[in-house]
Amino acid sequence: MLRAARRKASILGVLAVISIGACGGPASSPKPSNAVPPAPSAHGPSATDIQVEAKAFIDLPDQAGGNFYEVLVLLRNASNEVAIDVTGQISISKGGALLKSVNPTKVNILPRAEGIFDETVDLDAPAPDAAVDVIISVDGGFRQGPPVAPVTFEQTGYKLTPDPTGSFSGCAIGGVVQNTFTVAKDNLQIRVVGMTGSALTTGGITYVDKVFPGQPATWSVDLTSPALCPGSVDKILVLPNLGTDKIFSP
Repeated sequence: MLRAARRKASILGVLAVISIGACGGPASSPKPSNAVPPAPSAHGPSATDIQVEAKAFIDLPDQAGGNFYEVLVLLRNASNEVAIDVTGQISISKGGALLKSVNPTKVNILPRAEGIFDETVDLDAPAPDAAVDVIISVDGGFRQGPPVAPVTFEQTGYKLTPDPTGSFSGCAIGGVVQNTFTVAKDNLQIRVVGMTGSALTTGGITYVDKVFPGQPATWSVDLTSPALCPGSVDKILVLPNLGTDKIFSP
């Protein structure tokens, strides 16, 4: 993605909703399991159980070489099962004409939890008032999952990061994550969005090289586009994209 620098962090987690000024405490520890993930349900949830809660189409005028926009789509899994490989199509249109369509990167969403599509698109011409429509597919189906996630977040916050002269140089969303993994895990992904009122106003992705069992670590999503760095945010949603090995064999 073309947005601001997304630095690799030091660990990952499950899902957290943080109102600024509050920190989430650790959840109860799930029982370790090395069992093979159960097969998808024969009769159960469908793609209609993945609901679109909010959308944002953010102009990135500082990005040179094109007409770039950040597309954020907040999703909720209304089912009681894990949704595997949630994707679909994001369509961007204006005046009834389709300008761009993208298939968002697949995400896994835990039961009764939220997830995020986060894509950067380049249009042929500026269209800051374009409409965003979303079609959902769940390519991996639904599976029964653990009742408790293997990660929790603490000390999550948002800050502007001025340079030494006092000029704007970016912003960051970060904090500390705890885990109950029983073995080390590689290449974990954290997705975050910030909200001002009910609007999605910022978002980003960072990766974790390795997670060590039971060890807390700091993480940070660093953004350099002014368009993704509002003066403040009211709420932060931490929505990591956990791989199936982290969900079913923590």
